[in-house]
Amino acid sequence: MAEERRAEILRYSGTFCMNRDEQVLAAAEDARIELDDEHLVLGGGFGSAQVISYRNISRIRSEDYRVCVELLTGESLVFSHLGRHFRGFSRDLNTRRNDLIVRDYLMYEGIVEDGIPAEYRAREDGRTLEGKGAVRLYETALVLVTDGEGVVRIPFGLVSDVSEGDYSLRVEAEYGTTIELSGMGRAHGYFAARLSEALDALAARTARELDAMLPTVGPVRIHNLTRLLRDGRAARRAELEAIHPGTWNAFRARMEDLGCREYYDYLRSLADTEDAYLGTKRGLLGDDRTGHYIWFLVPMLGAAPGAGNALAMEVAGEEGGRATYFFRLVSRDIYPDIGRAELEGEAERAARHLSRCMLTINFRREPIYLPTPRLSEPRYVHYAAAVAAMPCLQELRDRFIGRVIHRTPEGWQRDVLDLLTFNTSTRDDSARWRGDPAPEEEWE
Repeated sequence: MAEERRAEILRYSGTFCMNRDEQVLAAAEDARIELDDEHLVLGGGFGSAQVISYRNISRIRSEDYRVCVELLTGESLVFSHLGRHFRGFSRDLNTRRNDLIVRDYLMYEGIVEDGIPAEYRAREDGRTLEGKGAVRLYETALVLVTDGEGVVRIPFGLVSDVSEGDYSLRVEAEYGTTIELSGMGRAHGYFAARLSEALDALAARTARELDAMLPTVGPVRIHNLTRLLRDGRAARRAELEAIHPGTWNAFRARMEDLGCREYYDYLRSLADTEDAYLGTKRGLLGDDRTGHYIWFLVPMLGAAPGAGNALAMEVAGEEGGRATYFFRLVSRDIYPDIGRAELEGEAERAARHLSRCMLTINFRREPIYLPTPRLSEPRYVHYAAAVAAMPCLQELRDRFIGRVIHRTPEGWQRDVLDLLTFNTSTRDDSARWRGDPAPEEEWE
């Protein structure tokens, strides 16, 4: 990845006081205050500087010409005597923190529309947020930048409904998150049009990929397939064939072109169900630079000896370099006693949920398989922040069994069987297969 351009360091002066449990830990008048890309730096004079990562900030509040900052580690900071720079400091601290959060949310993609001020009411993961902030449009997602409480992101591929009221706009995601925007003034119509354009552009991109694979099925069927597969979503084989019977064979031909059909066929040979899920996406990282990919999910319900309680995921693209990823369907404690019908239901729920989670994390695989101790290394600290902030990533890591690198077809098959046998021979849900190489040895 190209080196990112460093943002300008912003400098202020004012008074700060750091407290913990009503005890003053540090304080300074006429202090030097700096904001860089990732840190708030407090210069108390004569080598007493304090450096605070934006990742350690849980909340920012501005009231009575004071900026109050709460930290995840229990400390709190109060900034005052900022003079005419009060609003600028409050705004810039929020902006720098939110920009880092967006990067931690694994959004390595371009901004389509940046920072339109709006009043908001949002619901996410059981919490309700209200206030004034700004809304951004990225290539594959809408992002609400709140005033002090982080960001809320809805991938376009998971938008279930967009509705307009009297100068208000409501965006709903199929997994329950909602964002209601108002108070945009004259920018309301402009933003609504830009959001509509962005959603249409994403749908058109998927439709083009499908039309290239199915050139004779007609626009209505392509439209219906696009609704199932937009922005990389994986759809069930039966759903795709209900729209057009030749869809699955077209994807199998595409697998042949990308060199992954033998892997799919082998995984299917271990499964005792016709169920499989498949998706297509241009640019897995949110842009068009990473080529055309297809990906598939194969549930393992226990037909072959030891090959049960697993969901195999394969991502294949034009750039080469692949691995197969495996996830648990249910807790290993209950798997031996679960019935076939219940396991099939769990497999369907797991496949649909994994599809949503992969869209939510922009198809990044490295933060899934990195062992927890490695997240504390400086080069992976952004992944640690993403794990802490994203329930979907937490669940993927909790269910992750291991990955099998494509070295040779024969070696891959041996490792797949070894991983599946390991998975059904242990009752510890936290146990991972140990045949996986160290992260730096391979690619995503």
